Amino acid sequence: MITDAQSGADPIAPTLSEEIFDDDEPDSLPPLLSELGGELHELPEVTDLISRAIVDDPPMALKDGGIIRKGFDPALDELRSGATEGKDWIAQLQKEESEKTGITSLKVRFNSVFGYFIEVTKTNLDKVPEH
Repeated sequence: MITDAQSGADPIAPTLSEEIFDDDEPDSLPPLLSELGGELHELPEVTDLISRAIVDDPPMALKDGGIIRKGFDPALDELRSGATEGKDWIAQLQKEESEKTGITSLKVRFNSVFGYFIEVTKTNLDKVPEH
């Protein structure tokens, strides 16, 4: 369905409207549902957003992940990268923080009490920024 929307075919909502609210059989629907048929409107902005966000062949279960396209949201891409390439991401963070602060002995460490933390030697405490 998403692929049809991406290829420029009619959006999904009008197709559903045409299928459900066919004028040939007006008495086949409950009265309230028949009334609602005239209230359905195309939502091209929503259709476009969904077609840009969702991958062409999404997994069947949300828990499997990989539903949102890479490049759709830079913040999501960064989080996804952190989850899949964790050690590389931590090493890159350590390098960037070391360069920003000028503390060559800066280390990103982990323990079960504090989780991840940045470690610096006492001699470099004066170089640690306030944040």
